[in-house]
Amino acid sequence: MHERFRYGTGNDLLQKAKELGLELPWSDDLSPLFQPYNLDGNKIPNRLAVQPMEAHDSENDGSPSELTRRRYLRYASGGSGIKLLNIAMGSPYHNPHVSRPYDTPVPGSKVPGEHPLRGVMRMINGTALVRWY
Repeated sequence: MHERFRYGTGNDLLQKAKELGLELPWSDDLSPLFQPYNLDGNKIPNRLAVQPMEAHDSENDGSPSELTRRRYLRYASGGSGIKLLNIAMGSPYHNPHVSRPYDTPVPGSKVPGEHPLRGVMRMINGTALVRWY
């Protein structure tokens, strides 16, 4: 049965896991999250990540808007070692039916000179590692 996530403490969560017959690995020591990590030869300063959310804040043509820029600047200033970026809905690179949307632009659309997230990466003044998956 679906339930809302309403656990105020780690102990609340562990108790619910126990009720469900689940073993939830747990540690009160958060220091491993702040240790650097080597990802394919690239040093990531910590093991914290921020993931994109569907904010519906792109321009009508799919390009990043001022709201997109502000959102990613907040992500960048948050201190996470990894910032995952998403593609703006409506972009000529977006196709929800394929796993690599930038490889298959919508037929008849104008393909911009660069991938739209390269501009966003410049906006947040970059990371050492940019990959398109």
